Amino acid sequence: MAEVVVKPKAFTKEWFGYVWDYYKWHIIVGIVAVILAVITIVQICTTVKYDTNINFVATTVVTTENAEEIAAKCAENSSDLNNNGKVDIAFNQLNFTEENRENGEMHSALLNKLMALFSSGDELIFVVDSYMLEQITRISYTEDIFVPSSEWADEAGIKEGVYAVSLADSTAFKESGVDSSDMYVMVARMDYEDGLKPAEENAIAIANFLIK
Repeated sequence: MAEVVVKPKAFTKEWFGYVWDYYKWHIIVGIVAVILAVITIVQICTTVKYDTNINFVATTVVTTENAEEIAAKCAENSSDLNNNGKVDIAFNQLNFTEENRENGEMHSALLNKLMALFSSGDELIFVVDSYMLEQITRISYTEDIFVPSSEWADEAGIKEGVYAVSLADSTAFKESGVDSSDMYVMVARMDYEDGLKPAEENAIAIANFLIK
């Protein structure tokens, strides 16, 4: 004969014990689900939505403090593309240091990430040193990745077929305490069919700012 369970009166001490005994796993799963939902909402609300990314691809490393200072200066000369009331610029680094290049797995990971950046279509600004510039221009489809500097740079006298402009005289880098004597800026290829898009105009403005 089946056992008959008498449900206690709601919200009494016995009732809470009864609910826990019969529904504890449901309660635990529900609590975990709520916690995960709260964490997800907080992450979404606090995640910075950058208007533009500057990709620093070099054999050297820029300190976090100096990188943030350069990004802040670029933000002053950038547009609020995501219309959130402020301008945020990310200074992302791919550091092909000698140590990283000698580590096969690390070098491969860096190259894969670099190729992913080239193919993303959203990464428009690249700052490179002479070593990485040589490596990148060896790629047979470089002309499909970058725009010739003569098409976007305000600086006069740029020859056709050149994809990088020197940052040797960059005020932004000098004021940020970064030696840019061996650095160049490149702008990724854009779609001119429907005219320049805001993100592309913004990338050109930042690149020209860095050149000054």
